[in-house]
Amino acid sequence: MTRTRALLMLVGIGGCMTPVMHFGEGKTAKQAQHDTMTEMGPARLVTGEKWNGEVTTRKVRVWADEQYRTQNRQWQKAFDEPLELANLVVTPIFGIHIVAEYATWDRNVPDATLRDHMAALQEQDRGDDVLAVIGLTSSLSLVSATFDELGLAMVGGRHIVLRGYADLEERKMYANAFPDLRAEEREMALVQLRRHKTAVVLLHELGHVLGVEHEIDSSSIMNATYSNHATTFSTTARATMLATLDQRLHRKSPTAVMASAPAQPQPEAAPAAPKVHHAPIVIRVTRKRMTIVDGKSMKPDELDALLKAAYVEDPETKIVVNEDRNVPTGVVGELLDRAKAFGFVKVEFGWSGK
Repeated sequence: MTRTRALLMLVGIGGCMTPVMHFGEGKTAKQAQHDTMTEMGPARLVTGEKWNGEVTTRKVRVWADEQYRTQNRQWQKAFDEPLELANLVVTPIFGIHIVAEYATWDRNVPDATLRDHMAALQEQDRGDDVLAVIGLTSSLSLVSATFDELGLAMVGGRHIVLRGYADLEERKMYANAFPDLRAEEREMALVQLRRHKTAVVLLHELGHVLGVEHEIDSSSIMNATYSNHATTFSTTARATMLATLDQRLHRKSPTAVMASAPAQPQPEAAPAAPKVHHAPIVIRVTRKRMTIVDGKSMKPDELDALLKAAYVEDPETKIVVNEDRNVPTGVVGELLDRAKAFGFVKVEFGWSGK
C-alpha cells in the first residue's frame, strides 16, 4: 500500500539564510516580497501528449463523511474544483473525462487513521461499476508541515481516501514571509496554491489506482512528496496508467497502436557520466534568528560555505528550511531574497515543531 505524505510546504528559489536583506537596485521591500511570492507560485499543470481517439466519460463515486461535510458546507463544490483541474490533465492524455457521483457517508470517526478510513470505504462500496471510489474525510486542523497525510490509495486498487484541505501552516508562513503585501494579494497566492495542491493530490492518488508507484523526479506528480513544482506525469507513469485503463475499459488506445509500429534504428548513445546527488540540507531557524544544521549552530559565513560547496557538488540539492514558532515577522522573506544569489532550484519550508 502506498501513501501520499504530502508536505504542507512552500517551494521557492534559493538556499542561503542570513539576517541581511538585499533588495537589488531601486527595489523596495514590498517589491522584493511581491517578486519572490510570484516566483514561488505553483507550476502550471501540463499534459505532454495528446489523445487521438474518442473521449469517453468515466464515473467516480465520492463519499463524504460527516466531519468532511461539517467542515465544507459546499462539499460537492469543494471537490468539483480539483476534479475539473485534474480533467485538464487526464482527458488529453488518457481519453477519459471523469465525472463525480456524490453520496453522503454515514461515518463520524474524526480521529481515525487513513488506513482505518480506507478499510471502512472498501466495506462501504466495492466500486465494481466505477473507475474509482473516493472517500472524503476531515482535515487535520493543527498539522505538521512535514508529516500531514493528505491521501491514501492502493496501487492497482479502486479506492482512494482524501483529507479535506487545511492551509493554516501556509497562511502563517505567507504572513511571516510577506508582511508588507496586502492581505488580498497573499490570499490570491494562497488560492492558487490550494488549487494546484488539491488537483495534484487527486491526480497522485489516481496514479496509484492506475498502477503507478512513487517516482524520484520532483516535477512528477507521482513524487512521494507534494511540490508546487509538480507539473505532469512522467512518460513511464503515463504508459503504466494508459495500459491499466486499456485493460479495465477493454479498449486499445490510439497511442498503443502507434507504438506497435516498427521502430527506426537509432545510433547508440554514449554512456552518461554518473551524477552526484548531495543529501538534502535541513536548516532550522530559531526565534533568535539562529541557523542550525545537523544540531550545530552556524554563523552566516559558515552556512554560506556549506551551501556553496553543496551547489558545486550538486546544483539540484534540496534545501529544507524548518522554522521554529514565533520566528520574527519578515525573517523568512529576508532569507528568500538573499537565497536567490546561490542558484538552488528550490527550497522547502516547514515547521520545526519547536
